[in-house]
Amino acid sequence: MGVNQKVVDSLPLLTTRGVFLLGVATTITGNVPSIAALRANLEHVMADEAFDRMHSGAKQMANGIASIIKDNDLPWHVEHSANQVYYHFSPGKGEKTPEPDEEWDELIHLYFTNRGVFLGPKACWPLISPETTAEDVDFHNKVLSEFVNDLINERVLVESSGDE
Repeated sequence: MGVNQKVVDSLPLLTTRGVFLLGVATTITGNVPSIAALRANLEHVMADEAFDRMHSGAKQMANGIASIIKDNDLPWHVEHSANQVYYHFSPGKGEKTPEPDEEWDELIHLYFTNRGVFLGPKACWPLISPETTAEDVDFHNKVLSEFVNDLINERVLVESSGDE
């Protein structure tokens, strides 16, 4: 099995400095299941409807987080970009307040994980997938609200690292 001359002639266009740019590492990645998964991804996940759902969910989550921050007068802020939501434990962009230390990061991640919510590592940035429902977003925001309530009422312990 070979390739025709047209394919051979186009190969230099697919390389830069000797690096192949198609995003596949070996011929094994071109197998039938991989191509079927790629096709399904392009047809169903990378579709306008999926992006609309993800963006809507992220906006819903960001608005819910902003309400929790405001309702509890917290010195935190939330950012939202496409299907990603980031909440920070500082007053706002450009503020000099440092982000939480490792113990705080572990606390919030453990709190959420114990309640069935995954947060990205080393940050609070939930990602909204095409399968994330409005109910999932509401559940995340409920857990965040409970976390804040537990902090305010000292039901979770946050110990200082002693750097004061």
